[in-house]
Amino acid sequence: MKKKVAAVVTEYRKWSHADVIVGKILEGFTYDGGAGPAMQVVSMYVDQFPAADMSRALAKKHGFTIYDSIEKALTLGGDKLAVEGVICVGEHGKYPENARGQILYPRRRFFEAVARVFERSRKSVPVFNDKHLAATWKDAKWMYDKARELFVPFLAGSSVPVSWRRPPLKLPQALVALDRGGAGHSWNSICRMRALSRSALVLSHPRHARSSPASPCTLT
Repeated sequence: MKKKVAAVVTEYRKWSHADVIVGKILEGFTYDGGAGPAMQVVSMYVDQFPAADMSRALAKKHGFTIYDSIEKALTLGGDKLAVEGVICVGEHGKYPENARGQILYPRRRFFEAVARVFERSRKSVPVFNDKHLAATWKDAKWMYDKARELFVPFLAGSSVPVSWRRPPLKLPQALVALDRGGAGHSWNSICRMRALSRSALVLSHPRHARSSPASPCTLT
C-alpha cells in the first residue's frame, strides 16, 4: 500500500527540485512510468506558476488536485489532516533576496502552514524539507523547535552528501581532517550550500565527520 503524500512546492517545471524529487514519485525513478518510491501524490500546493509550469498537466495525468492553500492540500479540502506525509520543496521561483544575497525562499512559511494543520488535527506525519531549513538562524530555529513541539518526524537536507564519488575516493579511517574546501560556480547562496554539501560528501565517514564541523572550510 502506497503512502499518500502532499507536495508543497514553490514552482514545478522541468529540472526544478520539485521535478527531480516529486517527479520520481509521479513518473518513477527514471521517469518512464516504472518503479518508484512507495508513495502516491494525492495533492499539491504550488506557490508560483511560471510559463513552463508542469504541475497542471501532471495533475490531470495522475489524478491529484492542486489546491490554492497548503492547508487544503494537507486536508484534501476537508477540516483535518488527510495525508500520511508532506514534501516541502522551497527551491526555485522568483523571491526577494536579503542584504547578504540569500534568496528568501518561503520554507518557514510552508512549514508554518503545515504545522497549523498538525496542531488543529492533533496529529503529525513525517515532513521532508528540501535543502537547509531557512536563510536565517531565527527561522531555522523556529522550524526545529516547532517540529520538536509537535513531535514531527522532520528531515531536511540535500542528496549531494549521499551521491556517488566520481572518481572514487576512499580516505583512511585514521585520517583527522584539519581543513577542507569546496568549489562552486557562483557565489550565490544556492551554490555555496552545494559546495558545502560536496565537502561533506568527502568527509562522510563517521570518523571523519566527527572532525569536520569544527574544521575550517574554504569556498572558492
